[in-house]
Amino acid sequence: MPSGFDGGRVRNVLAAIGTGPHSALAAEVAFRIGQALSRPVEFVTAVPQTERSRAEGFLQGLVADRPDTAWRIVSSDAPVSVAALAEPHSLVVLGAPRGNWIHRQLFSPAAKLQSRAPAGTVMVRSAPQRVFHHAEEPLFWVGPQLQLKDAAEVMRDAVAPVVDGGLLVGIVRRSATGTPGAKTVQDVMEDAPLITITDPGAALAEVAALFEGAPIPVVDADGRFVASVDPG
Repeated sequence: MPSGFDGGRVRNVLAAIGTGPHSALAAEVAFRIGQALSRPVEFVTAVPQTERSRAEGFLQGLVADRPDTAWRIVSSDAPVSVAALAEPHSLVVLGAPRGNWIHRQLFSPAAKLQSRAPAGTVMVRSAPQRVFHHAEEPLFWVGPQLQLKDAAEVMRDAVAPVVDGGLLVGIVRRSATGTPGAKTVQDVMEDAPLITITDPGAALAEVAALFEGAPIPVVDADGRFVASVDPG
């Protein structure tokens, strides 16, 4: 969003819809902005004439659950045509461009759309759910040298992370705190699965059973214990 943006100047919101992975998100963001500003919303795509039928079906699907949203197709091989057809005081929403940074900033179709948008642009990017979307501040852990009798008294869940010097070094089960002959957490701790903060969210489901309902510890790229995820 441009610095000093004035929503009062926007007369309509236009979503530049293409074949990229971010188009559905651009459509949703444009629709919500239009609702927030009480402005009409339009989805526009520029495609060659040979792809018009496919584009029409895609646009109709996008507007099906978004009432009062207009759509149109521009027959063109140049994506910039979308911005050229934007009305004065239009706010353009488009997906993040591809390519390296210099190409994206200076030469991509999205950069050209940005330069032509009368009332500014909103750039969106769609990404899969990551672990950090579910993570919370870590609230509990034990050290490897903690006496097992003390661990049994303080552990609230079936499994607890074992942390040494900020690093996740293992996990300990409450059921193991009564192991005969064992004295410290280190004597009974198990290897911990390393779930990093940037892993796909699906990684959590793969290890959830191992933690028996206890929060799943999460590390950063250096193995530091930085977060927990409640499997519930």
